[in-house]
Amino acid sequence: MVTTLNIEQEKSSEFPAVSICNINRKKNLFKKLHDKIYGAPLLISERRSIFQCNDKQIINSATAQKSLIDYYRLSAKGRYAAGHRHLELIQKCVFRDHPCRDHYFTLFQNFRYGNCVTFNKRIQNTTALSVSETGPGSGLILELYLEEFLYTSHIVGARVIIHDPDSTPSPEDEGFNISPGYETFVSLKKTTTYRLPAPFRDKCVDYRECKGFSISNKNECVRACIQVQNYEKCNCTDKTLVVMSDLTPCNMSNDAEMCCLNDVIDNLANIKPICDCPQPCRFVNFNEKLSMAIWPSKALVRKEEKYIAPDKDILRLNVFYSTLERTTYTQKPMFEKYELLSFLGCELGLWLGLSLIAVFEFIEKIPSVSKKAFTNINLKRSRKKVTQQNILFQNYVGFKK
Repeated sequence: MVTTLNIEQEKSSEFPAVSICNINRKKNLFKKLHDKIYGAPLLISERRSIFQCNDKQIINSATAQKSLIDYYRLSAKGRYAAGHRHLELIQKCVFRDHPCRDHYFTLFQNFRYGNCVTFNKRIQNTTALSVSETGPGSGLILELYLEEFLYTSHIVGARVIIHDPDSTPSPEDEGFNISPGYETFVSLKKTTTYRLPAPFRDKCVDYRECKGFSISNKNECVRACIQVQNYEKCNCTDKTLVVMSDLTPCNMSNDAEMCCLNDVIDNLANIKPICDCPQPCRFVNFNEKLSMAIWPSKALVRKEEKYIAPDKDILRLNVFYSTLERTTYTQKPMFEKYELLSFLGCELGLWLGLSLIAVFEFIEKIPSVSKKAFTNINLKRSRKKVTQQNILFQNYVGFKK
């Protein structure tokens, strides 16, 4: 297997999808409620932050436990009602110096981040947006309002995921956080990697083509693997992992079941990985580079010669390409099938040809070798005879004397 590198300068490039979630998933529906509820962020499931098992976990306040458990018990409609609306989150949207249209956005829900919105998601083979210019302002500009919220996280801001328009975002595993009071510049450079399926080394999988499975990427595959282990060991699944929701979920208020789920994660972390989740056959990376500046400036918020402090709940996101160069890594077999057959045929023909030539050459050489050998034998006999005669002659001369 060999890997080829191709760098191509494009006149225009497909713009990525940009998914945004408010880090604090719940709105403050009651103005009088300002109690801060802290929940430690976890890569796999924040459920582990609200239960204490064998004195190994740091337990949060009872308020935090009740708040999170009540949130998990809500239906999808209930979670949507408790979360932020995308029309309230996105105060302003500009793409290539033009106002964004409604059909540029799609919505999705996430247990950890609540209501999220995706810009430029490809749906039913529709054409994604593209750009032909580079630099700040040439792509997407968003002004976000985080609203008054319940503090379900120890940080304030928005979660941003830059991904391929065809892929499903995973805020828990991908993306970065941006802070209010700043304009965050995100410069992009597109890199695409194509891998080979089995029997080659990477054994990649095209998750979008897997029929009969709802898994759309590697992260969901890992979560599904964890859910299988959860169901085998605990007879229920972790509701916060979302995938395989058709199985019986564990009771969030049952300490025994929650601790059982924790044990499953600990066991999986301490043993050799058993989840067979290979890399995708096509992977797109945008190599994000972030920089920030205070926003808005004093000039922007000046009113009647008096400076007004900027709202701590607003921020600006500026996403653009730094270059239209596209870098592509492509794995290829050392030999294609026809090339392999041709190579084997050439090798076989070469060795067969050499073998036949050697046989004929051996046959051809037999007479000359035999003649030479016979000549050498006669020559040795003649030399031996002459030597004997010389000896007799010398003996005779000595006798005469």
